[in-house]
Amino acid sequence: MEKVFVIGGMKCGTSSLYQMFKNNPEVCLSKFKETSFFTKRIAKGIDWYKNQFEPLETTKFLMDVSPSYSKTHLFPDCAQKIYDYDANAKIIYLVRDPLERIVSNIYHDLLRGRLTTKQIKSTLQNDDNYIKTSNYGLQIAPYIELFGEKNVLVLQFEDLKTNLPAFNTKIANFLGIDFSVDNVAAQNVSENRYLIKYFDAVHSRFGNGIISKIYFLFWRLVNIKVSKPELSQEELRFIFQELEKDTATFIQKFGVNEKAWKFWSVVKNQQ
Repeated sequence: MEKVFVIGGMKCGTSSLYQMFKNNPEVCLSKFKETSFFTKRIAKGIDWYKNQFEPLETTKFLMDVSPSYSKTHLFPDCAQKIYDYDANAKIIYLVRDPLERIVSNIYHDLLRGRLTTKQIKSTLQNDDNYIKTSNYGLQIAPYIELFGEKNVLVLQFEDLKTNLPAFNTKIANFLGIDFSVDNVAAQNVSENRYLIKYFDAVHSRFGNGIISKIYFLFWRLVNIKVSKPELSQEELRFIFQELEKDTATFIQKFGVNEKAWKFWSVVKNQQ
């Protein structure tokens, strides 16, 4: 069976894509989204990883959907580890408006208690994780180098929302399977609109077990609302300038529809 890795990007529709493949008889998804084996769980061993998949007789592809695989600035050896595991694997990379992705990423971290609203400005200036995760050219480069362009598919989140037939066709042609989904339900799994304090500490210790579920249920009942952040024009310009050169190259190389990136286009026109 061939391997497919949906490497991200984070907050670019990977949860929706995971759901879209759930009923496809030719694709076997991992038991849970984001095994993150080649970034965070490789110490568990290859047997643990293989046991995350339960293929059927009709299965042609094993699919791992893990957005951490497109954080090369944090996990520089990830692409090489995947290549060493299967040099013939196919890579799918979802991208969206780089500025909108960062806002969604920040909101995700606010909801998980990793960040407060007052820390946003200083974090953007002193922690390049948000910006580098939106540097799509940086993230895809090691995969292109190792797997070759023919085995890498770049998709736009905006097409998932507004041009689903074209989105489906690109996937079907890339994998050589029958793939047609009529609609996509919203899958903002991390954005349940309420705060969960100490999420990382609890999840790290107890995983998806009963203790974590009870803890997260408590915060759901408490239901502390968190407003979606609005970045200032100064912050947006700063991010744009950090990404502008590499993003222009990425857009040209992969034929990205820049007009679909509304946040990005507005800031660009203000330069």
